[in-house]
Amino acid sequence: MNNVLKKDKDLVFPHIYQLSASAGSGKTHNLSLRYAQFLLSANIKRGIEGINTNGLNNIVAITFTNKAASEMKERILKLLKSIAIGEKQALNQIKCVTGLTGVKDGKDDDAALINKAADLVDNIIRNYSDFNIKTIDSFLTEIIKASLPETGIAPGFDIRVNPLPYIDFAIDKLLLTVNEDAEIKKIFQDFIKNYTDIEGKTGLNPRFVIAGIIKDLRAIENTSGKYFEICEDKDFQDKTHRYIEALTKDIINIEKPFGNFPSCGGKLRNLLNLIDEINGLDKSYKIGLHKTFQNGLEKNTGRDFVSKYWQRQSVKDIITNSKNLKNQDLLTGLQQIWDDIRAGIRDIILTVNRIRFYSYIKILKEIKSVIAEKSKNDGVIFIDELKIRVNELINNNKVPDIYFNIGEQIYHYLIDEFQDTDRLQWENIKALVENSISNGGSIFYVGDKKQSIYRFKGSDASLFDGIVNYFYGNIINSGNCYLEKLENNFRSKKALIDFFNETFNPQNLAEKLLYKGKGKDKGNQDKAQKTIKNIEDEMTGNLIENVYKDHEQHMPDNHQDINDDFKGYIYIERFLKDNENGNGKDKDKDKAEEQGAETYKQGAGNDSSLENGLPQDDVLDAGVKEKCANKVVRIIKDLTNSGKYGFKDIAILTRTNQESAGLVLKLKRENIPVESEQSADIRNNPLIKEVISFLKFLNKPADNLSFINFISGKIFAGVIQSDLTSRQEINDFILNSRKTDFIYIEFKKWQLNNGSRNGQDIWDNYIEELFNGAGYYPAYDTVCKLYEKFNIYERFKDNLGFFMHLLEIIKNREQEGENTLDMFIDFFKDDKQENDQFLVKLDSANYAVNVLTMHKAKGLQFPVVIIPYAGIKITPVNEIVLEYSGSQYKGDICAGYEEYNEPQNKDGYIKLYYANKDNQDFLLSIDENLDEIKAYIYEKSMRFIDELNLFYVSSTRAKEELYILIPCKFGNGNNKLIDLFFDDNMGEDVNTLEIGSKKNYLDECNNEDSAASFNILNNISRRFKNYDWKQHLYGVYQKEDISFILDENIKKGLLKGNIVHFILSKINFLNENNYEAELDKIIPEATREFIKSQNYFIEIGDSEREIIKKDIIDLLSINEVKDWFFINDKNAMNFNEKETVNYAGELKRIDRLVICSGSIAVIDYKTGRLDETKSVKYKKQVREYIDILAGIYSNISNTCKTCKPDIDISGYILYTDEKRVEKVS
Repeated sequence: MNNVLKKDKDLVFPHIYQLSASAGSGKTHNLSLRYAQFLLSANIKRGIEGINTNGLNNIVAITFTNKAASEMKERILKLLKSIAIGEKQALNQIKCVTGLTGVKDGKDDDAALINKAADLVDNIIRNYSDFNIKTIDSFLTEIIKASLPETGIAPGFDIRVNPLPYIDFAIDKLLLTVNEDAEIKKIFQDFIKNYTDIEGKTGLNPRFVIAGIIKDLRAIENTSGKYFEICEDKDFQDKTHRYIEALTKDIINIEKPFGNFPSCGGKLRNLLNLIDEINGLDKSYKIGLHKTFQNGLEKNTGRDFVSKYWQRQSVKDIITNSKNLKNQDLLTGLQQIWDDIRAGIRDIILTVNRIRFYSYIKILKEIKSVIAEKSKNDGVIFIDELKIRVNELINNNKVPDIYFNIGEQIYHYLIDEFQDTDRLQWENIKALVENSISNGGSIFYVGDKKQSIYRFKGSDASLFDGIVNYFYGNIINSGNCYLEKLENNFRSKKALIDFFNETFNPQNLAEKLLYKGKGKDKGNQDKAQKTIKNIEDEMTGNLIENVYKDHEQHMPDNHQDINDDFKGYIYIERFLKDNENGNGKDKDKDKAEEQGAETYKQGAGNDSSLENGLPQDDVLDAGVKEKCANKVVRIIKDLTNSGKYGFKDIAILTRTNQESAGLVLKLKRENIPVESEQSADIRNNPLIKEVISFLKFLNKPADNLSFINFISGKIFAGVIQSDLTSRQEINDFILNSRKTDFIYIEFKKWQLNNGSRNGQDIWDNYIEELFNGAGYYPAYDTVCKLYEKFNIYERFKDNLGFFMHLLEIIKNREQEGENTLDMFIDFFKDDKQENDQFLVKLDSANYAVNVLTMHKAKGLQFPVVIIPYAGIKITPVNEIVLEYSGSQYKGDICAGYEEYNEPQNKDGYIKLYYANKDNQDFLLSIDENLDEIKAYIYEKSMRFIDELNLFYVSSTRAKEELYILIPCKFGNGNNKLIDLFFDDNMGEDVNTLEIGSKKNYLDECNNEDSAASFNILNNISRRFKNYDWKQHLYGVYQKEDISFILDENIKKGLLKGNIVHFILSKINFLNENNYEAELDKIIPEATREFIKSQNYFIEIGDSEREIIKKDIIDLLSINEVKDWFFINDKNAMNFNEKETVNYAGELKRIDRLVICSGSIAVIDYKTGRLDETKSVKYKKQVREYIDILAGIYSNISNTCKTCKPDIDISGYILYTDEKRVEKVS
């Protein structure tokens, strides 16, 4: 493996150890090895006194997800167990990094090392709470819980993730007090003025906007650990508005917004008067304002200084015939007025942009006060507040107290995915690390700046190098600062590694994405113009160099694929609109754009700084989107039909959930099995929607729409199938009752007169009890009763996981104190809730295409990756956060007004500044050193890096084949990713690139695990249509040209077991006296259904079906099998492909479940040749089914009235090819 760790004897304490780990380089392995190294070593000591600092509770590893924490624990325990049982590879790995050589008296002696590892495993199991591998949030929570007296938080507090319900509550409460509280009223009055005058909005109900912005502002404060400053003067906003108005009139004073330009006043009038005076001195001057500038002024008076002429620094650039003006004094006079005008515009723009969010910040202050009171009363703390609370403890010099409170001294920190750390998280960890380093400890951190894709959550990849800079020079120096890089890639094939190396070379990225092959110097030759674009490109180029300088990786010499003929494959295609050329340009618009550009140049003198020509948006053209989706379908079919890959081997990575949803729908229409968050989200399940509609009706009987949704759905249809003559009767009733105030009352009357066919009252039998219990029963009991009434478990087996997960969510809400229908419905319909809690873990993911977002794919890997809408899509920068160390209000935008008090936050404050491109271009022409300009350009550059990193992460998930589909445009803006792979020299007709070679399907045939591959059969069926398929199916065809394709395992198990399995799943109970006749009906229909469902191009004839029938009869003759299919118990029930959920929330499918009086049989069908390894795996699977049934038997007994508490649950495995049964004890 890729070991770069130093031996323990070579480590100097204290120390810093930075490990840079690109994609697929084995960072988790090295983290786990470092942890095990420290536990096992005898050389981890501090100081001259030599005190050991490597106890289990002296080391903590911090990750950022629960999944990563679990994986690391598993890795470490597996490594230690492997050492404890003397596994050679594990022993050699640990010997490489410890002084435990395993040599005694010149001979191998691993006994001491083995015994120590065994003791450690035992110690970890006995003291698992000391096994400190935690997420950052759980680590901070532990600190808070141990320091409750210092924080003032009540014991037993509950951690909440989503603050939005509390934000909504606070807004409602504030709005209710507007008429009673003058201060709150003034805040909202100021907000309305800002909302209309500064933001220019006219919406009558801005409450939704307030809630969204407040959430973002709160997140900014909790991420930075600093607060927005608010002036003490309550009239600050009024004064600022008057200041803006005065500045505007001073520049261009026109009574009406679109008045006559020649009648204007202010400094612009002074400029015009001076021009007239100059022309009066000498008629040959003939100077005046450019006509285009005048037209812009007439259309854009007020505060809209959008004309590019405002950016002209020299007055000569805005007047015609300026070359005629030779008098320097006259020019100086014009220039002075022009400078004053531009300075006034600067002050207007800065003031307007700085005050834009001020009202929201004042509302935020009040909302925080309301939330603090309510959360304290509720015993709640939000997870994003944990960092703030810990930071308060640390700032109050409580670090020693923290260690005392948590009952341990941590000497060594291991931190995973460090590029995802935000500044406040690091501030908290830093103080603890400093304490550890001062006591002879260490910090070991792993990360990759190229994989920093969570900046929108506050992560700061600059910290990766910042740690070294922070500590270096004091305790840490060159002797105890270790900087290492993992250079091997263990994930991807050789062709992919070479592709990544070439593509993400920083020089290649800069030249193609920033300078389009001109080179950095050529690209910046107009730098003297100081445009946003060229300064941004220069900064972005520097960032690319910093982030991607260590991008290069290699395939290790001892890699198992090093001599493999298949080196990997990359396919790239660009997609154009029908009227575009190869450069992504609209042919119909080319001429118009050129004419428009020429017109602009004639009016603007020497300026050519318009960026990208047309306005940009991020809407993907519908036609291009459809082309990409169709290509995805073709790729998947080619990969699976050829036998190279199964569906589960393929991942489609999208930017957003919306993109995923569209592709999921497309794939389902093409009968391609697919797994995604959308398909696993219970909120998207039609049956769950019916349940929620019924709950809404119970909660509010006047909700006619919800009642109609339920009675017209599938759940209710099961009732009316037996009690009503037709579905049409319900439809007619709904149509005739749509204007009724309470439809349910009419329904009760109607169904008595028309609905009941067997004397039964549908309302009384199915709805009355639930209706009367609404408001009395908890939500959980209500839904359980609904499931029982409508026989949900029996009728909707394929959706059992969704129904069970709904119950799980309701139970969780009850534990949160929300046990009423009203509270649960509000929770369920809140689209601001975290998505993860609504997802069902489906077992179908084992045989379906994976569709997930690029962010969700981080840390995963797949044989094949498809990126259908690849691109670099830069969103506009509309706001930036500025940090200051003192009050910005003194002597700044409030000049001329009274001074304000210093902010209360002693560590400085933050300010939110509104930005747009036109304003920033103007400000740059005034002063490039403005904080706002620097921050704006930096943010634009970082958004470029964010997009580049996202593409890097997505691409490097691929192990064998990578497909990149690139739309040429997002909306009207060009997709810059095109420039990375295509250039003008290729020609307009070159739209595809291929690197490497595709995987040969014969490679898959040689795979031992391919014995039952549907896809191989599909490929072979096309190539050998004339062969006897009866012989082919059962692997007895002896011709040489067939046997070279199919090895013995494939011959025996290619298709036979799967068809038999499918037919068995269609059989309920059989009549022992007449079962062969029943099979004659079942087998042909089931066989056709199976072949069609798998898209096979073969025919199963009568002779083949006879062979299949004989095999099934042979199976039914086995004694144990008879007990499952020939049953005389009238109370017996059978479930085929029964879905259930384990304790982890994962969906499982039992092949056959037979419930009789006093016993339950769990049967799993298996095909192919049995070996010991598979047998162990199969038994484990069946035992899990048994455990699940034992755990939920109380629920089953509610449905099966004959079941008894002492029921016996037995498990069996039926090997269909070998025709034998194995009982699982």
